[in-house]
This record gives sequence, structure tokens and C-alpha cells, in this order.
Amino acid sequence: RAAPCPAEAVGRTTCDFTGSRVRGAPPWSVNVGAAYQLPIGSSGYQAYVAGDWSHVASYQVELSSYTAIDAYDLLNARIGVRGQSDRWDVWLWARNLLNEDYYALLGVGGSFNSGMVYGLTADPRTYGASVRVSY
Repeated sequence: RAAPCPAEAVGRTTCDFTGSRVRGAPPWSVNVGAAYQLPIGSSGYQAYVAGDWSHVASYQVELSSYTAIDAYDLLNARIGVRGQSDRWDVWLWARNLLNEDYYALLGVGGSFNSGMVYGLTADPRTYGASVRVSY
């Protein structure tokens, strides 16, 4: 049951991880979404609002303790108007409304167990407007 050791195990080439949690995925996550729409008079147009929330439990990306990603929550929302028969749609949207600061990726790299740790931070709060037209 020998596996390559993480970067912090200096001087060792193999380690036994029997009984350890599988790396690379959170042990659990929760996603909840909701939407509400209502007609705008008798025009055939619809107004709507939608949102989704997700929680990701803390986890380790690799065997190294330096690749631990803390738990985080994401909240996304949008509000918009649709035309008749969904031929067009205009909406305002926001992602990561809570401006959660978290890593999308962490890893240990480099040659000969050099201890280099690299990471990629996730997008901060972003917002914008979108238009969709079908023909």
C-alpha cells in the first residue's frame, strides 16, 4: 500500500495512506436553487427572479496538507424579462454575491519534492447583463 509521499514528508519516498479520505473532492456539498416568474399584464411577457446557493465542505486536493481548501458558500442571482414564446430574454445577473474568497485549485509541484505550492483563486463577485435571442 505504498504511495508517493506529499511534499512535507522530506526524506521519505513512500507513505501508507490506508484509511485516509479520498483526495480531490469534498466529502459533501449542498446546492439549492429557486425561481419565481410572473406574467406582465396580458402582454405575454414574463418577469422573473432566480437564485442559487451552494456550500462546499472543506477538502484536500492532493495528499499534501498544503492543498487544503476551506469550506465556502456561493450565492448567485438573476432578474429578467422574457418575451412571448421565449424568443428573447434580457437579464441582470450576479455571481458570488457574498464575494467569497476561495481557491478553485491548489497543488504541489516542482521537481524532486521541492515543496512548490501553486493555487488558482476563484472569481470574485461579478455582475453583468445578458441578452438571448432565438430565431
